[in-house]
Amino acid sequence: MVSAQSNRLSSAQAAEMVGGSLEGEVPEFITGIANIASAKSSDIAFVRSEPDLGGRTIVPSPKAIAESEAGIFLLTPDFPSEGRPCLRVSDPMLAVVVLSAHFENRPKRLPGIHPAAHIEGSANINPSASVGPNVVVGDGAAVEAGVILESGVIVGEGSAIGPDCHLHAGVVLYPNVTLGKGCTIHAGSVLGSDGFGFHWDGEGHRKIAHLGGLVIGDHVDIGAGCTIDRGTFNATVIGEGCILDNQVQVGHNCILGRWVVLCGQVGLGGSTEVEDGAVFGGKSGSGGHVRIGAGAKVAGGSAVLSDVAAGEIVGGHPATDFHLDQRGKALLRRMARKKETASR
Repeated sequence: MVSAQSNRLSSAQAAEMVGGSLEGEVPEFITGIANIASAKSSDIAFVRSEPDLGGRTIVPSPKAIAESEAGIFLLTPDFPSEGRPCLRVSDPMLAVVVLSAHFENRPKRLPGIHPAAHIEGSANINPSASVGPNVVVGDGAAVEAGVILESGVIVGEGSAIGPDCHLHAGVVLYPNVTLGKGCTIHAGSVLGSDGFGFHWDGEGHRKIAHLGGLVIGDHVDIGAGCTIDRGTFNATVIGEGCILDNQVQVGHNCILGRWVVLCGQVGLGGSTEVEDGAVFGGKSGSGGHVRIGAGAKVAGGSAVLSDVAAGEIVGGHPATDFHLDQRGKALLRRMARKKETASR
């Protein structure tokens, strides 16, 4: 939970910010946002029902709402309030986005270059950028307005960082990496390293030079400890609005469309194409040279070895229709139980 007395809101202000309507005896002020289990009397708590991967709807227990200490609840227009004060909105999670940004307490970064930073002569740093200690910016690199480079960031030669990007501590951009505007790169991620491209000539593995770059679109969020390889000859591409969880690996020549979601520890083999809005669950991955259609979903832990159609939900090893995979596993369990019973 993020809470700050200096950031407190009146309930009326909160309703105006998210375009909602108040119901019941709401508190005069709220000072934070939390889930229903951990919320305190000065907090606003969010409640939502949502489908899981199998299409089942998960609905919070009315008892959990009744027993919560929250001062006010974010609810949809038709969600029962159990007699508790609430702020009704059409999209509670969009309201969470707005309110959490208000309550976030990040230290403000002042423009300027720290004396311990090293900037090569031909690098171009916008005066409004904030460059922290031990940052290195290579020749020909460009850092645009409002960018924040935390301590230890390395920006390789010829790389370009668009306006209002935030690179956390220890991020490494190899040469010729391009970031669009408003991107966030979390600590320790490495962008633009060589891909896994080698040729066996009968005596050893001969490395193929990777001459392509890495292009990342606007408003991309990349978690901590991620690695994204540069392309072999053409650029690896991460499209607008993609979100990558921690410890994600994207191989060389991959092309991600817009709004793609890669959960923790996903690994994409080289030359994988992922179309708009597709989702990979945690610890899933793809072999190389496959295409994932728009809006497709890959269940956690699955291995995609062939193309997936747009909108399809797949799972298993190798990944196939999710519901078929689940029925097959259920059948195997029933057969195993029957065999165990018969042997007694």
